[in-house]
Amino acid sequence: MWKQFQENIGLMSTYLNESSKTKVNSISFANIFVSFTSAYGAKAILVMHKENENVPKEVSFVNTQAESAQPPTRKRKSYSVAIVMQQATFQGMERVIKCVDAHVNQLTSIIDNVNECERYLLKEIELLTNSFIDAEIIILVFRGNKEDIERSVRTQINNLSFLETYFNILFLELTELKFNEIVNIVLTNRGL
Repeated sequence: MWKQFQENIGLMSTYLNESSKTKVNSISFANIFVSFTSAYGAKAILVMHKENENVPKEVSFVNTQAESAQPPTRKRKSYSVAIVMQQATFQGMERVIKCVDAHVNQLTSIIDNVNECERYLLKEIELLTNSFIDAEIIILVFRGNKEDIERSVRTQINNLSFLETYFNILFLELTELKFNEIVNIVLTNRGL
């Protein structure tokens, strides 16, 4: 849904920034309905959450005799959640979107480096062990060569900012929290 919203931001921005009076058709995706309108004499965008038609309505309960003696009450109207944005609000949202995208890209880069570090760690452990191994031998070999393995993995990582900021924490987490999983991967790779 977020990607679909981002794909339509250009259309929304064009509508708010253009001086022409052309009518723009509403757009709809997932459970979001975007309408192009005006508010307080200025162009605006109305973003509304559509109720899902597939969700069953509330089940009505059978009234007891005591309840039926009371006068009927009016049902409450339920309104959809809606946001009206004029140009200034929309531009602020665009700035927030750029910040969010930058952080998502940074986290994606960190995830790639974490996965790369894990692959290097697996490779180093596999290189140090012989073909007749079990979990205990892997643990003993790792404990005896931990500094060498860490140094070797560190030299294979090319991202210097990742090394300075995250490597020590990551290596500790991989070797302490995920080590049993790594041992199982090594054993699986060896067919044991």
